[in-house]
Amino acid sequence: NKIKQLAQGEKITLLFTHLSPVIRKKMDKEVLTTADAGLWQVFDDLNHGMAWCEEQIIADIESTGLTAKSKTVLQQLGSYLPAPDGLQRLKAFCEKIEAPAGQVLITQEKLSRGLFFLETGGAEATLGLGEGKSTRLRKMSAGAIVGEVSVYASRPATATFTTDQPSRVYLLSNEKMEELEKAHPDLAAALHKFMAQLVSERLVDSTDMLEALLK
Repeated sequence: NKIKQLAQGEKITLLFTHLSPVIRKKMDKEVLTTADAGLWQVFDDLNHGMAWCEEQIIADIESTGLTAKSKTVLQQLGSYLPAPDGLQRLKAFCEKIEAPAGQVLITQEKLSRGLFFLETGGAEATLGLGEGKSTRLRKMSAGAIVGEVSVYASRPATATFTTDQPSRVYLLSNEKMEELEKAHPDLAAALHKFMAQLVSERLVDSTDMLEALLK
């Protein structure tokens, strides 16, 4: 089989998505054999196939030690807040959530309850397309911040954010945000300035992504 020979020769992994029952049955005999299990991966849809690719890329980067050179968004925020304990003072105003996999943090077309800081675990953003269909937009790992566009732009969320593994999350609710502004105006000002920059970047990314999906 030419496709298997190519995969073996180039040391690549073949990914298949959306295989119909007829095609899957045929490929089970010719390509997706147990003996060649290391050469292929099969997923129900493109979203999960892309997620697998992302995980492999992240694993390769981590194996080279390159991740030590970059900071997560949460780490960047910690460095931006007033020293020496800005992040700890911020956490004091947050609700700590031990979220299981599959917990919805933010629902599309609804206002976010506040800012969510992912200390551990991860989440994914999905865009509802109507008629029960959705597409996966992006995956977020530990150290991500979600909900900022809805909070700072005062607009309903453009996607649903769901944990994809057990996660420790800190929620700074809109009400607690107001308390923070009164108790620690310097801390709140630094947070708002950092988040304004992040929101600006995210809005540009979201616009680019939606345009790509509509093409």
